[in-house]
Amino acid sequence: MLGLIFLILSGYLLMKVTASQTAKKDQQNSPESRFNKAWQRVVNQRKKNQQLQQEATLFADSVLEQVRKSEQDYAYMLYIVCRRFLDFYQRKSLTLWQRDVLMGWFLEYYQTLASSPFADHLDLDRLKQECQTTMEQIHPEMAEEFKQIQMEAEESDLFDEPNDHAEDKEESIEEPSMEDMFEDLFRDFIDESNDDPLNQENDFFSDFFHQQQAEAEKQREEEKTLDKLMKTGALNKLFRKLLRQLHPDLEQDEERQRTKNQLVSQLTDARDNGDIGTIFSMYADHIGESPLLALGDVDLDNATKILQRQFEQLRDQKDDIVMDAGPIIASVYFRFYRNTKKASQKAIDDHIQELEHDTQALKKFIVNVTSLAKLKPYLEERYEATYLSSF
Repeated sequence: MLGLIFLILSGYLLMKVTASQTAKKDQQNSPESRFNKAWQRVVNQRKKNQQLQQEATLFADSVLEQVRKSEQDYAYMLYIVCRRFLDFYQRKSLTLWQRDVLMGWFLEYYQTLASSPFADHLDLDRLKQECQTTMEQIHPEMAEEFKQIQMEAEESDLFDEPNDHAEDKEESIEEPSMEDMFEDLFRDFIDESNDDPLNQENDFFSDFFHQQQAEAEKQREEEKTLDKLMKTGALNKLFRKLLRQLHPDLEQDEERQRTKNQLVSQLTDARDNGDIGTIFSMYADHIGESPLLALGDVDLDNATKILQRQFEQLRDQKDDIVMDAGPIIASVYFRFYRNTKKASQKAIDDHIQELEHDTQALKKFIVNVTSLAKLKPYLEERYEATYLSSF
């Protein structure tokens, strides 16, 4: 008898627990629950975005301080090697292909120096001028070519029809100089060529075009839904209630008036841009209650979808936010930042170790390569590597 009673009680308790779990699950899957979850994600992501630029700046400053000495030592050795290359380039026994390889090697290192924030203690302008002077000495045909171009330009001017209004022109067309020609040559050496086959380019642009089309279609649908949502009576009522609360005319203090003016401007911009996440956040902050209580007849499913989309957009703004902090900060952040401090520090330590290894290799190169005979095997190795990589 007692066993039967125990079984009945156990079954009853199990039914209550199951019913409670089902009710809890239904509550979590309710439109209200999904809306609150989506809204909270927007709020949290917006806070993260506001903190991100400052955190990226502090992180980059810390990294730059750690790697500065190693970077400067490496840049200095690159500078010394570049000057050594220019000395070798003037040797008459070099063949044409050897000069091409050597100048490409020089420009590779020069580009590294020019793009480094740690090379400001080096005279790169002098290095560039020395390169130009060397090229003019070894390749005088460049100067002859320039003279020919200039003569052709002058001859063409003789046959131009006179212009009665020429004296009215404040700006004159500048003729190309030898320095300009060298700049073009220098730029041609540095620019990387694109060896991708044409069909790969077409595939890339085709895929990109279809992705853009799909994204544009999705955006149009969202704009329609958002426009419909923004015109609902409940959302307008929520907006007006918040606007009355923030109206600056209700304040006597000038400082508080300025603050509320800014808040009203922020609220208006949010409404004009369909940023319901900001509207809901401001409502919760300044009214002191969840916007869900004031929405009433609003389609919560569509409102939730829009909030989810805004969360994705806020999350995707990460790269832009970091880029706004400056190119150096962004470069350092993307290069070394990891999900944990330990992982970030390991990336920094690995980079320092690699820099020190490369610096030692450059020092060894300078000590060992003291003549053309010792340089030529390196040139041949680079030539073969470049030639074979094209197959």
